[in-house]
Amino acid sequence: MSEIPVSVIIPVYNVEAYLREALDSVIGQTYENLEIIVIDDGSTDNSGNICDEYALKDSRIRVIHQENKGLSSARNAGLNTMSGDWVAFLDSDDTYHPEYVKTLVETQIREESDIVVCRYISYKETGKLNSNHKKALRPRIGHCSMSRTEALRALVRNEINFGVWNKIYRRELWNDLRFPEGHVYEDIVTTYLVIDRSNKVTVIDDVLYLHRQRPGSITHLHTVTNLSDKMLACSCLDNYIEKNTPAVFSADDLNQGLQATLNRTISVYAQYKNKNDAVAVELRDRSIKKGRQLGLDTMSCRTRIAFFMLCHCPNLLTIAYPIYLSIRRLTYKLPGDIDGSQAKHS
Repeated sequence: MSEIPVSVIIPVYNVEAYLREALDSVIGQTYENLEIIVIDDGSTDNSGNICDEYALKDSRIRVIHQENKGLSSARNAGLNTMSGDWVAFLDSDDTYHPEYVKTLVETQIREESDIVVCRYISYKETGKLNSNHKKALRPRIGHCSMSRTEALRALVRNEINFGVWNKIYRRELWNDLRFPEGHVYEDIVTTYLVIDRSNKVTVIDDVLYLHRQRPGSITHLHTVTNLSDKMLACSCLDNYIEKNTPAVFSADDLNQGLQATLNRTISVYAQYKNKNDAVAVELRDRSIKKGRQLGLDTMSCRTRIAFFMLCHCPNLLTIAYPIYLSIRRLTYKLPGDIDGSQAKHS
């Protein structure tokens, strides 16, 4: 039986130190029927030349050069030109396991799923990535197949990560659906919409995606724009959950979703340097309002402590939060942001 054509979309911006490793991981896939769409989003380093170099090496690679418009625009350019029956995304500083596409496609065929999700490992290393490191794995949920409703609930409960990478999708799910251009945290406002269009989602235990968290990535830059986009993304998610309760989400799901959003906004606020910015003030005010709506009795101990500091001693929150992250990583070995939905492009 011939292989199903799969499109792999790779947005690229100033990642010359990591790009070859990413591209090698795709052209080295055991699954060969690939359309590899590489979008050079106005890189100012040698990334664009590396893209063209690899296109000469492998006829499956098609390079699109465009002005710098951001990660969403680059991904959308790939979606607009893809021809595969299935589509996957790779961030240009991450890598695939050699069996990534083959395993996910075989799972799709066997389970008749619209989306297949694999587990991933996150790294802070700047060197070559490999799957032998003893890192914590995500998603935490084990192998299972879920209906649309069950998958949406798992997403809200943080059992499935919001990142569009580490997943493969039936192309029809993306008909008339694109990433919001001009904003970061685009995965938060897109992933639940894609799952909402699905009938069945399968999660597998295989660790097939290696995810790099770079200090210089865009979500690690705590700017006014990032702060505003985080607020917008979280607000869209909250509205979706509230609108679909109780049809999809239970009261407990709603509480967990709102509490997760509160954690995300507190996280961004705690790491933002200028607390006097109007956007920072608005974020704090919104977070306090949301926390009071939830009520202290519905919050976890961790959220309750963070919320108390947010209300009464925000400067202490700024000091305590990095310490909390360090302890959390040592204890749970779960690196990175609490929502696991980093956007690294700029």
